[in-house]
Amino acid sequence: MKKTNLKQKQSIPRSLAPAFPEYRLRDLDRYADAAIIIERALEHGTRQELRWLFQNYPTSRIRRFVRESGARHLSKRAFNYWRLVLGVRQFRLPPFQKARQVLWGR
Repeated sequence: MKKTNLKQKQSIPRSLAPAFPEYRLRDLDRYADAAIIIERALEHGTRQELRWLFQNYPTSRIRRFVRESGARHLSKRAFNYWRLVLGVRQFRLPPFQKARQVLWGR
């Protein structure tokens, strides 16, 4: 997956609109709202929408999202899948998850 220049790429695919029920796609900024766009595409995207995602954001940016926010913002299934696909070995657990492990040993 090659790195790309965000300025040259197209807007968010209309087919991703159901993943953003609280937003209008035209109001989302691909730079400022990158985290939410990456989150929703990784969680709900089709093969074509994921291809768009990886063409519009560097793999390093997507990997950083999974490492820093994936455990909190993605379903457990999606998080573990993308960790494997992107080779993310170390990641940040949400604070409540750390407390749960300390309290209940899980």
